[in-house]
Amino acid sequence: MNNSDEEKRKLEAFFANKTAATKGRVFVLDITPVKDKVADRWERLSAQVYATTEDVMRHRIQSTDIFYRWDETKYLLAFGALDEARARIKINLIAQEISQRLLGAKDQEDVIKVSMADTDEAGQFLWGTDTDPSKLLQEDLDVPQPAKKVVKDAKDEGLVKGDVDFVFRPLWFVKNKIISSYFCIPVRAKGDGRFVSGYDVLVDPMDPAALEALDLLAMKRIHHEALVLEKVKNPALLTVPIHFESVASSGRRSVLLEQCKKNLAPHRNRIVVELTHLPEGIPQSRLQALIQALKPFARSIMARFDTMHRDFGGYRNIGLHAVGVDLYNDRRDEQKIIKDMEGFAESAGKFNLHTYVHGVRSISLTTAAICAGIDYVDGYAITDVQEGAKDVQYYSIRMPYDAKYADAKE
Repeated sequence: MNNSDEEKRKLEAFFANKTAATKGRVFVLDITPVKDKVADRWERLSAQVYATTEDVMRHRIQSTDIFYRWDETKYLLAFGALDEARARIKINLIAQEISQRLLGAKDQEDVIKVSMADTDEAGQFLWGTDTDPSKLLQEDLDVPQPAKKVVKDAKDEGLVKGDVDFVFRPLWFVKNKIISSYFCIPVRAKGDGRFVSGYDVLVDPMDPAALEALDLLAMKRIHHEALVLEKVKNPALLTVPIHFESVASSGRRSVLLEQCKKNLAPHRNRIVVELTHLPEGIPQSRLQALIQALKPFARSIMARFDTMHRDFGGYRNIGLHAVGVDLYNDRRDEQKIIKDMEGFAESAGKFNLHTYVHGVRSISLTTAAICAGIDYVDGYAITDVQEGAKDVQYYSIRMPYDAKYADAKE
């Protein structure tokens, strides 16, 4: 193993501090799927695999966190200052990015494995294959979790689960090669590097009251994030999703607009609103009314459609800045997705609308989106926008063409 004595001392110091070890959350990342994939090339490629894996972890962790490779294919990763819910989100994001960079994994197969670890009173960590987050650090279950407090403040009455949190996907402006905005996306960690994303985090994704409750939570998170950015004078833009059902009826719309005044209006110059789940064939007059209602709280309005949507006539004139699609849960063959994406971009381009795509699951889809002429493509998710300063440097035009070590030729 190539771990230095200094790294080992840091690890021992971390677990010697029972407060930190208890407050933090401890995981094991298993890169065995990479070793299995490269097979007899492992000896030649292992150094590159370790370098990529550790680059992702260094990029993601804070000064209070630590990682250590204690086995040929296993890393210990401990978070010293995150609550349990945020730690689960963070570890899943790390596992997801490593999987994509080393395996090009676009589905749930061949992914980096995540296990949970705990420490005994002597500071020795224990871990197993059980990935049920509720069984991690049982002694801390009575500690109030920030995510649950937010839900309580939103008076959701059980409509949104307490383990729902939010991540941000940096939106890359292809032409200028800059990160222009950050999508706020609800997620619920399932363990093993997987997520439930978007409105699927809800107990009932068809319940209009639950949809609105989740949108209100997103606004609260956006407000918090904006305050942090303003404090450090970071000019990043923040994109908040608003479901059509949250503004469809006058009653729900009045509640949502009241929340917009509190959470979005103070930061209007950095807020972008994304209208989602618009019904097919929505009259332009209805869409224009929604845009006008939300416009006072945002610098621009975008709208998300199905990849098959083609009729964009008049959208720009009623105030839409961009139209886009979400591919995160689209499990169709990539060639079909790419064909629809090309048609989407071409149709929108005829009416001078900007286009975006988020929830990209693979390097090949990222490349296809760029080639199709999509203006904005999102990148790897992050847990807060302050991490984005690093992503601006990392997410460049070269990324889609980085060699995947698992597919390297002899």
